[in-house]
Amino acid sequence: MPVQVQVVNLPIQVVNLPIQVVNLPERFPLIKTNTNDSLHHIYTVTNGYKGINLQYIAEMTTAIQKRKHTWSGYLDAPTEVALIKQIIGKNGFHLKQFTNKYGLDLIWHDRTANKFFAWGPRANLISALYALKRQIKRFLTKYTRDMLTMQSLGETMQNLDVTLQNTDMSQPCLLREREKDDTDMEPERKKIKCD
Repeated sequence: MPVQVQVVNLPIQVVNLPIQVVNLPERFPLIKTNTNDSLHHIYTVTNGYKGINLQYIAEMTTAIQKRKHTWSGYLDAPTEVALIKQIIGKNGFHLKQFTNKYGLDLIWHDRTANKFFAWGPRANLISALYALKRQIKRFLTKYTRDMLTMQSLGETMQNLDVTLQNTDMSQPCLLREREKDDTDMEPERKKIKCD
């Protein structure tokens, strides 16, 4: 009984990835507000404290009411959702760390405005916004490098014109078509990997 050979071309899709450069300012617009305005602004941006622990809301409210003024500021966020998720961290892990480390009331990513908002004492707020800016730059650099690597890999796979030969669907074998610069002595197809 003859062995049937099936050759399947694997479609490799090369995606041009436009990576938006986020304009990260040297200085941040800071707004000084009284207690009631600060709490109202936080309530509005967070959609009624949605997703915030009730105990934390109580502690934050108490801390804000003890101060005469609370400062707020914001930073533009990147547009790539995957990048924003890395910056925020799982369940807001990175933003919670920034909030605790810099003694802020709250750091929040507003999806509608696509901005990171922060509230707290002025000196702490400035330090936290600079640290968040560095965090965004670090993740943006890594994300850009990773996307360019993936794009380059896709182009390489497409340039190699790789095909998959499957003998009886049990032993896959990758083959590469002969290129123009290959010598005539080389076979029409080269085996790249066979089990």
